[in-house]
Amino acid sequence: ENPYSKEKSLLGKLLFFDPRLSASKQISCANCHDPQLGFGDGKSLAHGHGRREGKRNAMTLYNVAFYKSFMWDGRAKSLEDQVLLPTQDHVEMNTPLDTLVAHVREVAGYAAYFEKAFGDKKITLMRIQQALATFERGIVSYPTKFDRFVSGQSDALNDTELTGLHLFRTKARCINCHNTPLFSDNLFHNDGQTLYGTRQEDFGHYKLTGDQKDIGAFRTPSLRNVSLTGPWMHHGNFPTLRDVVELYN
Repeated sequence: ENPYSKEKSLLGKLLFFDPRLSASKQISCANCHDPQLGFGDGKSLAHGHGRREGKRNAMTLYNVAFYKSFMWDGRAKSLEDQVLLPTQDHVEMNTPLDTLVAHVREVAGYAAYFEKAFGDKKITLMRIQQALATFERGIVSYPTKFDRFVSGQSDALNDTELTGLHLFRTKARCINCHNTPLFSDNLFHNDGQTLYGTRQEDFGHYKLTGDQKDIGAFRTPSLRNVSLTGPWMHHGNFPTLRDVVELYN
């Protein structure tokens, strides 16, 4: 119900970088999803309204179009739905939805962009959601040495990288969860990082399902562009990729 158009994506890009979507008019989507920081923010935990610290690491938006649910715990079923969560969250952008729409309507220059994207100048919440989601679906990583290798270029990976790929697929069992071209199975797993009894305790997907098997389960993140998106894990407590590998080892 939200087909792609170049005009809609451009409108979404303008909204994505516009701090007027927040209550303070100081925080845009790009504050936590900075293109220069792998569409994350480079911090362990994101900061939002009034410099308050959130509970989770800001996920990268690279290849977000290929996920089946959104947020670390999967509580958004579409990118259009996901748009409404950080904007309303008191710790993030702290904007009631009617205020968000009012802030956009205050900017006279937006009318022409909405008309190009949707056929008339009407500014609605649904259109804001659709434009932002359309822009985010276009944030796709470039092909890598791995892609050239699996496409038949046998010398694309050096010996160390080939050894890593072999371990990834066999003894290390990384591919059990990080599979498909996305390097994610789009499922939720408990990797022992509930941090039970600490200030950062987080039960993840369990808060959504109430099913005991989902305690501490989080969505498998894609490994594409992973070197750009640290620090890692839902709590951002791992400053290097070696820390991540050591945990699973």
